Amino acid sequence: MHIFDLSGVWRLTGRPESGARDRIFADGDICVNAVVPGNIELDLYRGGIIADPYVQMNAQQLRKYEFFEWCFTREFEYECKNVPTELVFEGLDCFAAVFVNGELAGTCADALVAQRFEVSKLLKNGKNSIAVHIASATNACRKYPYLAQSFSMLPLAYENIRARKPTHVWGWDIAPRMALGGIFRKVYLQEHAVFEFEGFMQLDHLDERAARITYTFKVDTLEYTFDDLLMTVDGKCQDSEFHAENPVWSPQGLMHFEAFSPKLWWPRNYGEQNLYDVTVRLRRKTTGELLAEKTFKFGIRELKLKALPIATKSPEPDFQFYINKQPVKILGTNHVPFDCLHSRDHERQDGFFEMVNDLNCNMVRVWGGGIFEDDSFYDRCDREGIMVWRDFMMACSRYPNDRDFCEVLEKESAEAVRRLRQHASIVLWCGDNECDCTLHYTTPNNPNNNVLTRKVLPEVCRLHDGGRPFLPSTPWCSEESVKQAAELNDYPLFQVPEQHLWGGMYFKDDYYSKTPASFFSEIGYFGCPSLASIKKFISPDSVNDSNSDEWKYHASNAFLGYNEGWSGRIQRMKDQISYLFGEVPEQIEDMILASQITQAEALKYFIEFIRSSAKRTGILWWNLLDCWPQFSDAVVDYYFNRKLAYHYIKRIQKNVLVQVFDSEVIISNYSKKQYSGEFRIYDADSDDVYAHGTFEIEANGVLKMPQSIDCEEEQRMLLIEWTLCDGSKGCNHALCGKPYFNLVQYRKWLHKIAALDGSFKVDFIGK
Repeated sequence: MHIFDLSGVWRLTGRPESGARDRIFADGDICVNAVVPGNIELDLYRGGIIADPYVQMNAQQLRKYEFFEWCFTREFEYECKNVPTELVFEGLDCFAAVFVNGELAGTCADALVAQRFEVSKLLKNGKNSIAVHIASATNACRKYPYLAQSFSMLPLAYENIRARKPTHVWGWDIAPRMALGGIFRKVYLQEHAVFEFEGFMQLDHLDERAARITYTFKVDTLEYTFDDLLMTVDGKCQDSEFHAENPVWSPQGLMHFEAFSPKLWWPRNYGEQNLYDVTVRLRRKTTGELLAEKTFKFGIRELKLKALPIATKSPEPDFQFYINKQPVKILGTNHVPFDCLHSRDHERQDGFFEMVNDLNCNMVRVWGGGIFEDDSFYDRCDREGIMVWRDFMMACSRYPNDRDFCEVLEKESAEAVRRLRQHASIVLWCGDNECDCTLHYTTPNNPNNNVLTRKVLPEVCRLHDGGRPFLPSTPWCSEESVKQAAELNDYPLFQVPEQHLWGGMYFKDDYYSKTPASFFSEIGYFGCPSLASIKKFISPDSVNDSNSDEWKYHASNAFLGYNEGWSGRIQRMKDQISYLFGEVPEQIEDMILASQITQAEALKYFIEFIRSSAKRTGILWWNLLDCWPQFSDAVVDYYFNRKLAYHYIKRIQKNVLVQVFDSEVIISNYSKKQYSGEFRIYDADSDDVYAHGTFEIEANGVLKMPQSIDCEEEQRMLLIEWTLCDGSKGCNHALCGKPYFNLVQYRKWLHKIAALDGSFKVDFIGK
């Protein structure tokens, strides 16, 4: 296939929308140059129409443009080939009509998957024109039927119920309302060859001797016979190879073969990320002529998820991933979009993965309110052993169950699964984000009646993948949990083994510590960004005023002026500071430091809570990186400035951790290697040693040492150091006693905490 790139400078025209007008237009209220891939918001900013939407409250300028229609145009020279040709938009947002040389090529209404239009008969030799009309998404939602039982948990973001755009664009608790859209990924002409094919390679069976593999395929050709065609498959990883060949008798077929002494793909900390280089070729059987070829990476790994429908009192985990029959412990993070304007996602991906690796994360959950990331994201996860929990694109709403929406979701999700299914790193398809519990938090309604996640999506996965587990929702409220919750007059959310925990004001509250969950797939705590970052997006007059509208606007109230009910996040930050330190410091620098300490201690406690018991198997804390400048739960702000929590997490997400938890000395090993070592726990002020000794810990083990330390009565800071048999060192600390703590005293302790390994400088924290 040949690709003719159409990226570059286009012309963008915008005007108030009117259905009576033609969809191709060159005159309007706004005429600017547009960068493709790009977003309309960025084109307006570069064209001087609006101020930077990422700073102050400038994004509110975009509201009036939600009711505009837009037309992208460009001309290009092209030499026509006498072959089928498609115009491909990898990201087109959203309600669009596409014209080539003035003729309609097609329409689309889904920004979440690629759009393809057959244009062979519309192209001509020489100069060609292309126009993309994008209608107002806000106005487009007028056409949808009213269903009283559909709603959004975000009270002014009802468009997300039907419109297939990234949910966050309507305003969310991680992003502002910026819903104009655009051509945000690559656009190109794709010239098809006489012979092409698509295929999918998957593992059937694995044992120590061999891996049995199936390759299914479909051949597309302009020829009217399949005689004399041969499909060959070759794969190699180090000294392990496989080869197979089959004649092609019909458009669709499959091949079975074995890889002997297979090299397995493992997640980080559990083995190597072995990937086979695979080449599939379609040839003439008699002459050997090469007709078509594909190359890709293939990871051989066996995958299983144990997910019980209800939490139990058994000492065994109720929620556990297994890779190659090995139970795997999870340390990871939630991933919101890299940027709230998706044309800039690729600019931020490298920095994200550098931090994921630095923090020793072995799983990333791609949240259902964002987007299906492009292939490079999953390629990198494959290479670096980062498992992916992949939500489908629904979040915090009761979505329509009518036939029209079921068909839209089925088509969209099937397209996504077919594109992504070859990646070894993807270990779970999950139906949505928090839609099960959304139903029960609002009106009595059994989420197991949701056709989308109980019928449509499971069937998509079964037909197009089948080798990965599917979870209906996160958290998943099973029939058993609904029944038990009714008996206890409680929410099903609190009966299940995989939970999202939000709401406790103090991180050691029973709300967190008494949960029966084996796995935290969302949990977080507020942390103020540094002063240097705040100065970049808050006006000078408001930097020191945490009660200002600008602070509220950048703290998840995308609807400031319309819905003050979402303005409580700054107050939550202050409440959390007060619970730990007894008061909120008056000086902005001190408040920022107190907030970052509070967040760091909270996330440290959550991770150590998971690691303190063999029953608990993993945590995906919320979240690593902001997608726009804001006050949030992220441990790294939009400008890549790291909060104190980042440094604490890095220490306690090492494979081996020594911790003091509930007065017990606990050692955990989140890897498949055995370790031995020695440790010392001592007072930060007096250097008095409270515990020391040697240990041996098995793979995936949790070891409780005989020593105990009273951590409840007296306020003090314990410092923890250990050395492993391979010479590697680790460090940690334990904050003992009950609130309120003295911020001045903690600042002194912080210098000693930092000095354990010199991994961060106290004077820069919060600055």
